[in-house]
Amino acid sequence: MKTSRRIVSLIAAMLLLISLAACGSSEETAEETPKVSATMPAEPTPEPTEAPAEATPEPAQEAAELDAEPINPLTGEAAAEDMSSVRPYAVMINNHRYAQPQAGISQADMIWELMEEGGITRMMGIFTDLSDVERVGTIRSARKYNVSVAQALDAIFVHAGGSDEALNYIDEIGLADICFVRGRYSPSSTFYRDPTRQSHGIEHSLFAIGEKLIESAENYGYRENHYDGFDGTYGLSFSDTAEEQCTEPATYIQVNYAGGKTSSFFYDEDTGLYSMEQFGDTYTDDGYDNVRFKNVIVMYADTHLQSDGLHLTIDLTGSNRGYFCCGGKYVPIRWNRSGESDNFHFTLEDGTPLALGVGTTFVAVNQSGSYSGSTDFG
Repeated sequence: MKTSRRIVSLIAAMLLLISLAACGSSEETAEETPKVSATMPAEPTPEPTEAPAEATPEPAQEAAELDAEPINPLTGEAAAEDMSSVRPYAVMINNHRYAQPQAGISQADMIWELMEEGGITRMMGIFTDLSDVERVGTIRSARKYNVSVAQALDAIFVHAGGSDEALNYIDEIGLADICFVRGRYSPSSTFYRDPTRQSHGIEHSLFAIGEKLIESAENYGYRENHYDGFDGTYGLSFSDTAEEQCTEPATYIQVNYAGGKTSSFFYDEDTGLYSMEQFGDTYTDDGYDNVRFKNVIVMYADTHLQSDGLHLTIDLTGSNRGYFCCGGKYVPIRWNRSGESDNFHFTLEDGTPLALGVGTTFVAVNQSGSYSGSTDFG
């Protein structure tokens, strides 16, 4: 019975096809072949089994598109536009205990801490963009090794004077600088004194306005972009699994500078970030927001007192040892720099390039040689 019905069905289907062929394509329904304007060629109708025209990209294609997204070259974080060719600003920040709290530092992409004379340190805030920084400071003077860090980043350098050695070196290399003491700023509202910060001396009261610093750089004709051939990655790379390079516990880090100043870092497992303490208090931005870091780098540099018995020489070229801390762990590292115009390059001890965690970085430049500091982990 089933066979008979199948034969009948086949005969009926054949008769239907013959009938349709005789009638021509005018009998086809609109769903099967839509009407097309005579001036526009019809696109072939895809077979039902074919993928739709807007097919989901293959995983490899998605990865390539993600890789193409711009990142902040100092943090590895996603950026609205490619900033790899744009010069950052390096701002000298007063780190005397009487100059706390500092302002604008939570918006820095990196913070460097280096020794000065008299057992104190100063910070250098590195900013990819200052346009939204309402005020930054307090601003203090520079030493030659501060200028060397700015030179490594091809940064526009913001400071309030400096040692003769530093100022002569700025002029020698032609580094773009905005200097309160030498009057290298425009407009006049770029810097200002905060009267509430003068109880321990006027030197602890100088601030700068971010957008005015940018305007000063424009008025002085400083180039906005890096020079040809400059490595816009700053020698840095980033990974979401950077902590996997680390091997030893580092939920607590204490950097002991040779002059007696200490900086302590505490890892928060919930946020995956380090907070900092100095002078017995939490490191904050203007007394409100705690400043936190994804990475802490301790890099040792040969240091010695100059003949005046006061100023320091810190050698920031060549190679030396250090530590990389991320995710509550640390690993010994090396850094190298072929010359003053080169970036700093960080590697594991076996020479493998170091990947930083995505986020902000604190770089503590500690002392090695006869004038030595130390680092403790807990």
